[in-house]
Amino acid sequence: MQDIKAKEIMRVNPVIVGIDAPLDVVAQAIIKGNMGCVLVQQEGKVVGIITERDVVKKLALGADVKNVKSGSIMSTPIIAIDPETTIEEALKLMAQNGIRRLPVVSDGKLLGVVVLEDLAVAIAQKELGLSALVEAIAKQTEQREKMWFA
Repeated sequence: MQDIKAKEIMRVNPVIVGIDAPLDVVAQAIIKGNMGCVLVQQEGKVVGIITERDVVKKLALGADVKNVKSGSIMSTPIIAIDPETTIEEALKLMAQNGIRRLPVVSDGKLLGVVVLEDLAVAIAQKELGLSALVEAIAKQTEQREKMWFA
């Protein structure tokens, strides 16, 4: 089977916030974007990433959502990949760096974000074949239904 590339599984149109965006705006943007993260931009350049875990940590510490700015909680520099990066290479990079999201960049332009969950599905489909994956999910669903409705 041919190698699957990042460009084939990346989520497009990532949400971007400014470096001075307050924490409440960041949290709303993360929900809106449905990627579990937002990218932080300064002077037209992506300079950081904020995940839902970063927001939860700040909130758990009692952060003032209006006074904490995105620039103070973002992870930087960004670890990014090229659209031609294979999913295996992307997974290895995530594991080495303890991250679950990788921005996809080409010629300095942000194209999308590869999310760990999407990588897992793509690898399962590649290794098991789509029919085996569907069969496994169906079996798991059936077992859960038996457990809940027994």
